[in-house]
Amino acid sequence: MPQDQDRAAGVEAERRVVFKATCAATVNFASAQNDVAVLHSLVVENRGDRPLDNLEVVARAHPPVLAETRWTIDRIAAGSEVALRDLATRLDIERLARLDEAEVCELVLSVTTEDGHTEEQRHRLELLARDEWGGVNCPIRVVQVDC
Repeated sequence: MPQDQDRAAGVEAERRVVFKATCAATVNFASAQNDVAVLHSLVVENRGDRPLDNLEVVARAHPPVLAETRWTIDRIAAGSEVALRDLATRLDIERLARLDEAEVCELVLSVTTEDGHTEEQRHRLELLARDEWGGVNCPIRVVQVDC
């Protein structure tokens, strides 16, 4: 019986954090030249009844078209959320300049709690060829991860 309680407590602990992000669906050489944001918003919410300390949020891509970016959240009070402000991610301008045709990339966003639980979300990110343009109405993806 205690093992079942421990497992139930672990599941509850895992569901206290909600990780929400809004990100671009396409990038190209011009995006890198003009420092266009890949991430538009990134929010971590604590739905638990205790504060969360020392959370790490990471953004990376496969292939690595953007530099891995890390944010540390010192503390989120119970029932509160933190919206990360500096969402700048450095795109690999040299790689984008060499693209002759569109490629698909995977943008990986993750949040790790102090106890080591990691939840991640993967998003399709289209890399357009140097001479392609996504247009002014490029779609934005909105995602949410519960952990």
